[in-house]
Amino acid sequence: MKTVEQLTAELAESERLRKEAETKLTVVESTGKKAAAAAELTKLLSESKLPEKAKERLRNQFKEAIDVTGMKEAVVSEQEYIKSLGVTDGGGSVVRNMGEADQGVDKGDKKVSLAESFAKLPGMTKEQAEIAAAGRK
Repeated sequence: MKTVEQLTAELAESERLRKEAETKLTVVESTGKKAAAAAELTKLLSESKLPEKAKERLRNQFKEAIDVTGMKEAVVSEQEYIKSLGVTDGGGSVVRNMGEADQGVDKGDKKVSLAESFAKLPGMTKEQAEIAAAGRK
């Protein structure tokens, strides 16, 4: 017959093994849920036509997610945000409110202005300034 001490030791060992098994089960369940959530996010992002940087942002936001709660809404929100910036589906962008495109300056005037600026440098002749303003060919 077993002693009380032996039974207590066996019980303690059984409890330790049970807790270890529960921990492993929790990890496996969590990993499975994360994988399912990641798969859903990948599907949503592939269908979203968002620029890569926006997709990366959403991947970081949901990298530890164990369910899909809020993913679809976040993708829609990101699409609306990107659309408000004027970024197209192809990842290109439209720059707005950055001043006049040419500001009325003729490109020929720029070379003359540049040549005059070079000519003001110490030791620079007018010919050297024109060559410098013309740049490489």
